[in-house]
Amino acid sequence: MRIVQYLVCFVAFTFLAPINVVCQVLVWSVPPSQYVDIEQIGYHTYKVKGQDGRCGVVSLDGKAIQGLFCDEITPFYHQWALIISHEGNRRTVIGSLCIDGTCHQFKDTFFTLTGMEFYSEGMLPVENHRGVKVYVDYNGNECIGSGEKYYRIMPFSEGMAVVFASEDYSYLIDKRGQKVSINSRILNGVTLRHALNAYQGLVPVWDDHGNYFNYNVNDGNVTEVDMPAGKIPFDYLFRFSGQGSRLPYDGPYTGYVDNGIKPFVKEGRYGYIDTKNNNVLLPCQLALAMPFIDGYAIVKMPDKKCGILKCEYDDNLSFEISALQKTIQYSPDEQAICEFKVMVPKSWADKNVTVTVKGISNLSSKGNGIYAFALKPKSASQRFEVSLNAQGLELFSSGLEYIFKQKGKAVEKPMTNSENKNTSSETPKSQQKTEKKKQDSKKEQEKKKEQEKKKEQEKKKELEKKKELEKKKEQERKKKELEKKKEQERKKKEQERKKQEQERKKKEQEKKRPDII
Repeated sequence: MRIVQYLVCFVAFTFLAPINVVCQVLVWSVPPSQYVDIEQIGYHTYKVKGQDGRCGVVSLDGKAIQGLFCDEITPFYHQWALIISHEGNRRTVIGSLCIDGTCHQFKDTFFTLTGMEFYSEGMLPVENHRGVKVYVDYNGNECIGSGEKYYRIMPFSEGMAVVFASEDYSYLIDKRGQKVSINSRILNGVTLRHALNAYQGLVPVWDDHGNYFNYNVNDGNVTEVDMPAGKIPFDYLFRFSGQGSRLPYDGPYTGYVDNGIKPFVKEGRYGYIDTKNNNVLLPCQLALAMPFIDGYAIVKMPDKKCGILKCEYDDNLSFEISALQKTIQYSPDEQAICEFKVMVPKSWADKNVTVTVKGISNLSSKGNGIYAFALKPKSASQRFEVSLNAQGLELFSSGLEYIFKQKGKAVEKPMTNSENKNTSSETPKSQQKTEKKKQDSKKEQEKKKEQEKKKEQEKKKELEKKKELEKKKEQERKKKELEKKKEQERKKKEQERKKQEQERKKKEQEKKRPDII
């Protein structure tokens, strides 16, 4: 919908020297500009809601499929939904939407019919602006009924639909709008007055005198059966199927969930973490972060505006932050000048990335990614927090440490002649003591170095143990996932077997005369 923006997020480290980090690049497919709610309704297709409560649909290239001028988008049935606008007490169908993002806007005005707000076999029963009940296709073109005056119409089922010429007379039509002729010797002298839609090739028809028949649409045969007692229950497609009147809409969209990237929360804010490497990809700053599905994730900013992010990996992209000089020498009567360099990935080269140092107000850019600030050191070593921000997000936060030395403080003064004389006049005993102190000091330093070396080796061993443990955990996790998958397949096969068994029993029952209530 807008110019694609890029967002690069990764783990914050302490920088004492140049550091290279492999980054993930987050692309704004839909920037958080005007939407207060986003819901994925299909593959790379999203339903959005504006601040005024009106709805629309956008794709992942940021373009609006359906602008924010509709009040409602119905659930999908057989991969199609209706785009509806509320006008007083009536609901106007202004377009159709496919689950793949295809949208058709209607030129003419059509009103919904109660209980039939869905496409069935490519046909939608509606009422046009003249009050005539008609069938329209996905493009909103009137296909059947324009020249008729139907009292009532029903959805299509198995290529046919029941229409009412009056309250007490109904018949079947095909997709050309032609009346379906039911001819049989068994119907001689019988005038059919009512019909239901076809279900599994059978059409229930009857007259006003209690004669009830089943018309087989496949072979044209008509079979007389007993008239059901009481009111005939029909389903959402006006069929005698026993499936109930509630429409079985398509379930919520479920795409591929990337378990390698998961949202996590800290102090009430959300971010993203790479579960494979246990690295933070995006610091916690979002009001809401949804899982990555089909490579994209819905997020909500603290200002309640929503957007869609895409995560990409690129080994060639990295941030680099390094101090030009770790040790800063300065004069007591002057400020110390600290300089560091920031390297930004290509994806951010043309973006306005803001660099800030906490507690520093005089940060300046010297060009070519070099920044500098001045201060009076408070101690010999100080740490400074550096942050990179862009497009309302904190991209990176790190620390830089500098060591400060006053000029000339560490320089030894030359000895005077008297001091040289005193040194040369030292007794052999005192010289031995001095030499012993030097040797002791040297041994102490060697001992400390040895201890530090042992600690480093212990840390290395501990790190190797940790990696081995993580490797075992990953193997166990994969094993459990495999077992879980096998169990799900077994259950699925069992459900299919039960379903086939139920269908077999149902077909056997249908061969007999059903006891209809």
